[in-house]
Amino acid sequence: MLFQRTRHFDTHEYPVLSSVTSLVEGSGLVQVTESSIGKVSNGTGADAEKFVGVAFSMMDTPATLKAVEENLVVPTTSPYTITLQRTPVGGATSVRVINQTGSTINIPTQAGAAGAQNQVQLSGANLVFNATDAATPTTVNVYYSYTPTVGDIQQWVGDGIPGTTPVAFLQTVGVIRRGEVHTDQFDASADWTAQNIANIKVGTSGVFQRGGTGASVTGYVLKAPTADVPFLGLFIQ
Repeated sequence: MLFQRTRHFDTHEYPVLSSVTSLVEGSGLVQVTESSIGKVSNGTGADAEKFVGVAFSMMDTPATLKAVEENLVVPTTSPYTITLQRTPVGGATSVRVINQTGSTINIPTQAGAAGAQNQVQLSGANLVFNATDAATPTTVNVYYSYTPTVGDIQQWVGDGIPGTTPVAFLQTVGVIRRGEVHTDQFDASADWTAQNIANIKVGTSGVFQRGGTGASVTGYVLKAPTADVPFLGLFIQ
C-alpha cells in the first residue's frame, strides 16, 4: 500500500508477467521478458534482476500492515514483559527492537524466555526481556507487521469498495519510475533509522530490504517508519 504523501514524477503502464495474478501496491517491480516482450513482476531476490519501479494501482485490501510502537519502557520487575498492541506476523525474524541508545536488541528464535543479555523473546504479542536489560531504565522502539482489522483497513484505505485490479482485468500495472514513494512494503526487521543507507534492494515478493540479494534500487531513504506514519519513504531516482 502507498501512503498519501507519495508523489510520482514519472509513471508508465507496463504489461505484467502472464503467470502473475496480483501485485501489491507499493511493492518493488523488476524487468522480465516473456515472448520477446518486456514486462514486470515482483522481485525474487536475485542479484541479476533489474529494478523498474514501484507498483502503483487502484485501491486494494491490504493483507498486512506495518506498526511502529515508540518509547516503550521495559518493566524493571519480573516478568520484564511488554505487550504490543497487535500480534506480529512472520515470527521473530520479521520484528525489530531498537534500544533508544541506537543499539538493536536481538530476538532469538528459540522458545522460552530471553536467556541472555541484549536479547528479547517474542511470544505472541509479548516481548520478554532479560533481567539484566530490565534492571536499568530501558526504552525501546518496536517495528513489525500485523494482520489488520476492518477498522484498520478503513483508517488507512478509506470507505471505498475495492474493485478489480488492472493486473487481474488487463494484465497491466502502473509503475512509478521516479518520485517520492511512501510504502508499507518494506522489511520491518531492518533498521531504517540508520544514517547513509546505501544498499537498498528489492527482495522476495517485491519487499524493500537493506542489503542481501536482489535488484538494486537507485534512490535513498526519505523517511523512516514512525508510530504516526508506519510507511517507509523512498526517493526513487
